[in-house]
Amino acid sequence: MMSYRFASVLLFLLLPLEASSEETANLTVRVQGVTPGQGEVEVTLFSDEESWMENAAHVLREPVGDEAWVDVLVPRLAPGDYAASVYYDQDGDGELDSGMFRIPKEPVGFSNDARGKFGPAKWDAARFTLDGDLLITVNVVKIR
Repeated sequence: MMSYRFASVLLFLLLPLEASSEETANLTVRVQGVTPGQGEVEVTLFSDEESWMENAAHVLREPVGDEAWVDVLVPRLAPGDYAASVYYDQDGDGELDSGMFRIPKEPVGFSNDARGKFGPAKWDAARFTLDGDLLITVNVVKIR
């Protein structure tokens, strides 16, 4: 009888831990600044400063439809801090076209519409917190 009671108490205590480990949220990244019907967008999501612009947690591509924006769904993410880097692959070749000094020739953007000086935006400028379903907007622009 005592072992049954112990097991019941243990199960009762562990249930909240198991439920919380399964909590996730959906992130929708709305990419604006695209030409309807042309190319595709790539959303790269990073989960911490150490991996920023080096080791992506998620990479998703979505073709541009009939609108001047594209919604990219990143499903079932754990709550926490993230930052997104986005580029608009206008020619659909799967690569970010770049010129001299590796300056992108295709439109790029970051979460929070963060901008970098002489390179990508900083993690702290692009970071956002996901604690439930969230829609963020990223405006892609050509770097001149």
